[in-house]
Amino acid sequence: MRLLLGAVAALLAWGALVALAIAEGRQVRAGDGSWALLTLWGVGAAACLYAAVALALRSRDEETPPPPRQTPRPPRQAPRHRG
Repeated sequence: MRLLLGAVAALLAWGALVALAIAEGRQVRAGDGSWALLTLWGVGAAACLYAAVALALRSRDEETPPPPRQTPRPPRQAPRHRG
């Protein structure tokens, strides 16, 4: 459950960083913004999206119970012929 909450938090952070990148991109286009900030928001957004997907997949793996463990059987021996 914690991993899923982390994925949701990362997704919310991604949305905020995308909004900041869009706003900064408009300012850069108008000549008032900073390319460094635009790059920072873009890289941060990509990292948050990656983290959200990774955490969501990991939480999915934790929810699935492992298959039951089977004990190995000894190999069958061929019957002996008595002659």
